[in-house]
Amino acid sequence: MKRLTLTIAAAFALAASAATEGEIRPGKIWRDTSGYAINAHGGGVMFHDGRYWWYGEHKVYGEAGNFAHVGVHCYSSKDLTSWNDEGIALKVSDNPVHLIGDGCIIERPKVLFCAKTGKFVMYFHLENHERSLKLASAGIAVADKPEGPFSFVRAVRPNGDDCRDMTLFLDDDGSAWHFFSSERNKTMHAVRLSEDFIGYDGPAHRMFIDDYTEAPAVFKTGGYYWCIGSGCTGWRPNEARYYRAERITGPWTRVGNPCKGVNPQNGLGPEKTWGGQSTCVFRIEGRDAFVAMFDIWRPENQLDSRYVWLPVTVKGDFVEIPWRDSWRVSSDAGFAGNRDWDSCSSREELEFVRGSVVQIDTTPGTPEPDAKRFHSSTSPNEHVEFNYDESKAGEPGKDFTLEDPLELFGGRRVTKANWPERRRELLDFFEREVYGRLPPRPPEMSFDLMDEKMSGDGFATIRHYRQCFRKDKSGPVIDWIAIVPRHAKGTVPVFLHLNYAGLKEIERKKTNHYDLPWDMIVANGYAFMSAHYTQITGDGEKRGGFFNGVCELWGGRDFENGDNPGSLMIWAWGLMRGLDLAERIPEIDATRSVVIGSSRLGKAALLAAAYDERFAVCIPNQTGALGVQLMKRDYGETLKGQRLSFPHWYCRNVWKYADDPKKQPFDQHLLLSCIAPRALLLECYHKRWFDPKGEWMAAKAASPVWELLTGRALGGGDRTPTEWPDPYSDAMVTPPFGYVRRTECHGLSPYDWKWAMDFADNALRRQPVASP
Repeated sequence: MKRLTLTIAAAFALAASAATEGEIRPGKIWRDTSGYAINAHGGGVMFHDGRYWWYGEHKVYGEAGNFAHVGVHCYSSKDLTSWNDEGIALKVSDNPVHLIGDGCIIERPKVLFCAKTGKFVMYFHLENHERSLKLASAGIAVADKPEGPFSFVRAVRPNGDDCRDMTLFLDDDGSAWHFFSSERNKTMHAVRLSEDFIGYDGPAHRMFIDDYTEAPAVFKTGGYYWCIGSGCTGWRPNEARYYRAERITGPWTRVGNPCKGVNPQNGLGPEKTWGGQSTCVFRIEGRDAFVAMFDIWRPENQLDSRYVWLPVTVKGDFVEIPWRDSWRVSSDAGFAGNRDWDSCSSREELEFVRGSVVQIDTTPGTPEPDAKRFHSSTSPNEHVEFNYDESKAGEPGKDFTLEDPLELFGGRRVTKANWPERRRELLDFFEREVYGRLPPRPPEMSFDLMDEKMSGDGFATIRHYRQCFRKDKSGPVIDWIAIVPRHAKGTVPVFLHLNYAGLKEIERKKTNHYDLPWDMIVANGYAFMSAHYTQITGDGEKRGGFFNGVCELWGGRDFENGDNPGSLMIWAWGLMRGLDLAERIPEIDATRSVVIGSSRLGKAALLAAAYDERFAVCIPNQTGALGVQLMKRDYGETLKGQRLSFPHWYCRNVWKYADDPKKQPFDQHLLLSCIAPRALLLECYHKRWFDPKGEWMAAKAASPVWELLTGRALGGGDRTPTEWPDPYSDAMVTPPFGYVRRTECHGLSPYDWKWAMDFADNALRRQPVASP
């Protein structure tokens, strides 16, 4: 068997290597300095005496590779790309009944150097030769040299608990910790090791309780402990998850999926962790930079499993691991602690504020600050304090009153027959009192195809359309990118969107605010359309001025009229004009349109769907004040704060309600109601500034309208749920009215796009669509 292994490794040596001239190429076969494929799976890396030491499971050909027939292999390197074969560090025993006898299971070996004893200590998940997974123990071995040979010491269940997928972590104070899946994988345990590292010193600390997390990889930077892990799906890949804590013993917070991008070798993205599973995260010596190790398991032939090594990006209180086809340790792995705010649109949200205020107080160390106070630059004594005290906010019916969406202003009850009347009076109110009058549809529009080409992968056609609004094509225009599948059978639905980046960046899928994976959207059978929002009208002096662009079509903005449209209504008008274009693109079925947007453009998407019944599905993402959350709660971002920071978004009439929100005669649940009976998915956010609880309350308050018109309430059931769903729970991503929330960075993440497409898939099959 060992001779066969060597033959296969020699054959692999002829293939392209995963590391060439200082480059690491994730997912490619990785050769050692002798030309043989590195055979160290499920492993970990330790730095000692100027070298990195890589320990991993030595695999053999075929399904036999799922069991240990050789032992733990060791390699060493000075640069992380060129690895010397140091041989088998821990050999399985020739004695078939030995705990580490031929055919046992040895998984995820990790090694630490114990400075107190001068020994190298290895831990691994051990199952005996009966292959029943009932031993569920940690195997412990020691050696005098990093390359071994390691001598088996014993198998142990830490504090009597079952022990499966595991890792070791050496803290800054010299203490060593053993993390392992326990309680039949339901809960992670962490136990401090004894001073000699070959036993335990203390109780088990339970974390990620009932979360079924395995494959832990622990590291520390930026004032936090981090743990990347995997769901329990056997050899089948699943979505990675990661956790954060200020103390190693917790409490730990589940944050989200750190992975971004697609592995072009198998077409798998973050939803399957590129086909891999986490094994270790280690520090690059001398730098505050980390590398995440993943293995792509191939249980039918584990010898051909592949390694995915990628640099880790740590940004404040969240982590990203973007896919890279290749990268260099010398230049590409220095991201830890780099608070690159450009990837968060919340930073962009605050840039305009900073241009118009003297001071912003924030909570340090958060990528999306919970702003506490705004001071006006024009009136230094004027400022806004933001409330984060639940006792001062309260709940509907107890601390403030919400208007009934099913009661007309005159007091009559709403029925299915008179719902259009109620919807019209609500929309009239929001036009008059909050967002301003919806501008008219231009009587003459033209749509010129400016450019057309095939996408690089050949699966999509990328077009640039220019939309003009006058017969002579003078004046303002809107430029749209439209990306349609090339091989679809029949017409396809469309995602319509306004972006922050511009068309060239969209085409390259590069935006400094969030993910726009149009290739994934097209692959799922949708077209994708987008325009740059400031081309429709500006968003401040630094973004082309106020009320320029299409505003000249109706003579600009009359600041004397209290109901003149603000920027949000004008951006919503632009989305409607995008739908006019979609109706003329032959590959698109515009009756199955999805309008989506994030932050201020999430507000615009919400308005577009409320006022234009042609939109079949609406997905506003993380909208903030006067978007989804209840304003009467006076919690987080408020109308008064909007008056100091973004007054151009609204009409003048709204400011009369700013000083006492609990007395305003409306709230955002009424705007949500105007989308019924069409499909609405609220994608919400955990930061207090966005008041996720207030968003949930607004959803519940609007739910009776969907119950009346469709027979289905919030979350898809027959009645409105009472329990606020946990972050990342997709139980309510169900048409016609859905709700989901998450943590991570502000903006559209891969999670959001997955939920959006799942929701749209179901909604477009079930929901009736109004005629244009």
